[in-house]
Amino acid sequence: MKTKKKNIYITTVIQVMASAFALAVIYSMNILPSNMTLIALGSLLFLLIIKIVFDVHGKKRKRAHKFINVLSALISLTIFAVAFYGMYTFNTLMQSTGKDVKTENISVIVLADSDYSRLKDLKGAVFSIRDIINLDSTNYAIDEINDKLEEEIATTAYIDFQSQVEALYEEDAQALILNEAYRSLIEEYYTDFSEKTKVIYTVRREVPLDESVTASASVEEPFIVYISGIDTYGEISTSSRSDVNILAVVNPTTKEILLVNIPRDYYVEIDGGKGAKDKLTHAGLYGVDCSIKTIENLLDVDISYYAKVNFTSMVDIIDILDGIDVYSQYAFTDIEGHYVEKGIQHMSGEEALAFARERHHLPGGDRDRGKNQQEVIKAMIKKIVSPSIITNMTSLVKTASSGVETNLTSDEISSLVQMQLTDMASWDITTTSVDGAGANMPTYSFGSQRLYVMIPDEDTVSAAKEEINNILSSGQEQTDGESEEGEN
Repeated sequence: MKTKKKNIYITTVIQVMASAFALAVIYSMNILPSNMTLIALGSLLFLLIIKIVFDVHGKKRKRAHKFINVLSALISLTIFAVAFYGMYTFNTLMQSTGKDVKTENISVIVLADSDYSRLKDLKGAVFSIRDIINLDSTNYAIDEINDKLEEEIATTAYIDFQSQVEALYEEDAQALILNEAYRSLIEEYYTDFSEKTKVIYTVRREVPLDESVTASASVEEPFIVYISGIDTYGEISTSSRSDVNILAVVNPTTKEILLVNIPRDYYVEIDGGKGAKDKLTHAGLYGVDCSIKTIENLLDVDISYYAKVNFTSMVDIIDILDGIDVYSQYAFTDIEGHYVEKGIQHMSGEEALAFARERHHLPGGDRDRGKNQQEVIKAMIKKIVSPSIITNMTSLVKTASSGVETNLTSDEISSLVQMQLTDMASWDITTTSVDGAGANMPTYSFGSQRLYVMIPDEDTVSAAKEEINNILSSGQEQTDGESEEGEN
């Protein structure tokens, strides 16, 4: 008899456990605003009370009670599933947040047709290195190689990458030590470099980001995010050239976002270069913190956060969003041969990527490419903050966790999500860009060799500074007024 009585209440116990688990997940994630949390709590309690009432008063109506027990089991299963879904989504998202390190892969490279196949084969060999660039990483690699070979290796320093590569090709050195971030630079001039060489050993190094770019800020106040689109399909944390350099100036109070495009070839003083100038894209070779501080110096701003996105992840994210609606200022044929009409276009991930990378068929060249990149980001933001994102949240977060890296913390992301869920407000997104004139100049990364760069137009830089300050200060008078009224 007691066993039978226990069986009657077992579904109630399961429902209580499911409800308790769901509440624990809700409070641990701390994403839902208080009104939604109360609604969730009230719904769970309401369903539980109905079940208990039937347990106490519905025993004589066996069919009805049996139906309620089955319904309770289904409700419990649904609660467990939704709670696990939420917990998995949140935990996956947190994997890409709060990043405060950059990754460097330093390779030992030999000629492909050489007899060297393992590091120990290079005992007594000469290694070519760069004389100035990234010496900390080079010395770190040399120390590890010395330990592995149990001897101090012989090195010869060269003033530029060309001399370093030629030393390997002409066998003045048997091996080359190269931070893989610079491979793309070498391959611009030695297109067969990867075919003529092979990597026989790799040193992995994780370096803390500069503390000035990892300091916490408040997402409830206006802030700036540096969006870096990197030209690699590999690990997102790896230092690499930044082909997309856009600032998102965000004002949560007025719901305004200003996207500021800075051309990849902008000729700027590179942070840590002791006054030397380089293309902005090359700053990414030294880490996202170098890009951030270089842009801060250029525009006289404080950048609180960054988000690195590689090309693969951008394609996947847009496809998960079921495509995006992008505005094109011109009709043209993109880099993949697709014809793009003027006006609003619905694009898949691959189409959006081709649209964002095309410059040769645009009248403004790289300037118009930057504007198109802004349009793609604008379209992605609009889709992400829309209610339709909920149905694709898990897939989106899973992709973002492996293809997007940010120093936003879990608490800061929770605050942003809470804010958006509270009012579901639409955002006013505007764009601007700095400009300049083309020239051939020496660069920090390539030494005396002259490369194409864009000399900044100071008028456009000043105009961008003013627009940024306008967004950051927008709504401040109202806030100050409310504070004074409260004090009175």
